Amino acid sequence: MAFGGRRPLLRASLASRHARLPKWQATDTVVVVTSGDPTRQSLPPAAGSIRRRWLGLGIVLVGALMMIGGIVGVWIYARRLPARSTVSVPGAPAPPVPAPPPLAAPAPSDSGSTTPAPEASTPERRPLSLPVAIAPYPDDAGAPVPVTGGHPLWGGRDAFVTITIFADLENPHSIALLRELLPLKVQLGDELRLAFRDLPEADHNEGRQAARALAEIHATRGEQAFWHALAAIVRHGEALGPGALADVLAEAGLPGFPLASPNARAEAALEDDAELATLLFVRDTPTLFINGQRVTGFVPRSSLAAAVERERRTAYLSLANGTPPASVYTERTRKNFLNFGVDPPIRECVKGNDAPATGPANAAVTVVEFSDFECELCRQGDAALSAVLKGHASDVRVVWRNFPLPQHHRARLAAGVALAARRLGGDTAFWAVTRALLEPRVKLDDDELARAAARSGFDATKILSVARGGTYDAEIDRDIKLGEALAVSGAPTYFVNGQRIAGALPEPELRALFDRELALGRRVRAQGAGLVAELACGARTSGASRR
Repeated sequence: MAFGGRRPLLRASLASRHARLPKWQATDTVVVVTSGDPTRQSLPPAAGSIRRRWLGLGIVLVGALMMIGGIVGVWIYARRLPARSTVSVPGAPAPPVPAPPPLAAPAPSDSGSTTPAPEASTPERRPLSLPVAIAPYPDDAGAPVPVTGGHPLWGGRDAFVTITIFADLENPHSIALLRELLPLKVQLGDELRLAFRDLPEADHNEGRQAARALAEIHATRGEQAFWHALAAIVRHGEALGPGALADVLAEAGLPGFPLASPNARAEAALEDDAELATLLFVRDTPTLFINGQRVTGFVPRSSLAAAVERERRTAYLSLANGTPPASVYTERTRKNFLNFGVDPPIRECVKGNDAPATGPANAAVTVVEFSDFECELCRQGDAALSAVLKGHASDVRVVWRNFPLPQHHRARLAAGVALAARRLGGDTAFWAVTRALLEPRVKLDDDELARAAARSGFDATKILSVARGGTYDAEIDRDIKLGEALAVSGAPTYFVNGQRIAGALPEPELRALFDRELALGRRVRAQGAGLVAELACGARTSGASRR
């Protein structure tokens, strides 16, 4: 109650004192609290304090302006850097780019293709395969990294390695990678297909202009004109800077691009490129996909070639194991991009070359036999093989390779006898002697060797004399080295269409294997893929029908 009675008196006293203060003091009071009763004092602010406040504010503003100016300067420098940079990446070689392919006459604007011009060649290079509008397989459009018409392609659909590249022609690393990629395409020819996609950065004005110009060239002039223009830009040697695009295209015989009015097909293609980049999570250029295998940034040509060769061999193994040619790209991209499926089983490449052989060259099944004339297990294996092959003379080819074991001291001499007979009478004489040497219980003494040599129809004494002289030791040693390179450690070892069979299989098991391989070989050949044994070597030289 006492405190409450004093509150009005205190409030009145303060009001009276406040009224007597000057106006500037009344509006800027400072309360000073001491250990005793609180008192209020009104202190006038000093003029120096105000000046210090304004000075501090000015320093802060100047610092902020300097920081903003520095950021803007760095941004402007970064914008200009790609335009002035050359394509040389630190530590990366800068190989020469072949001259652009000859520019064909313009095609009608609604066709999107051109008639192939005569092939051009460059010194010390394979003839430059000119780009033509070859439609991809329909299955290619459904691959995880699709290949479709309406976008730049260089190479046929039977090139079972496809590189899709997303590039920005104002990016020096994109130019550097294209300098590696275009000569590699020339080197590999029909084994490699290139698919180009534009992905310029939003702040790369020259890159966006180049993307539009190239898309319009492709839409109105076709494949050859597009790759001619791209090769000219890459050969220019630098990422595109201000004004460079017009000069490069004019020099390449393609003035007037970009067009004054946008081309609907070109605009749609660029939109499709951007959409595909989003679907594939492509954020940086250059990014390329080798049958679906993602590679980001610059890669030297040697590394590119090694990656392409690995994928090429695997694609050929897919063909050898029954994948139709139209499905190889889709199958490989599913495995590489999505990890869906499995790689095809390994088949060894065992070439026949000039080795003794029997059966047609285009047989569905090729058997390469590493054998030893003094090996009893080899005789058993040969008997089972002969029984299985009866009735399949037109479907199977058998190639002989000598693999005499060190402990068999007469095996090398017997091999020399068979090879000497071949020199006189060809493969027919060789197999006649071989069949005699592999008969049961043959001891390979001089008498047995003479009787076997006589099966060739030639002078047995002469054959034995040549064999004893070591004439064929070098040829036998080459077979042994080939077997060792294939990890052959014993005889007999068979490669049935490249599938390794170590030892002599019982006839029923061997027959089942041959039935499977015959069915596979016939199916692969009917698909136009070629021969399984050749595909295992990464080649399609017989029985393949190009589409």
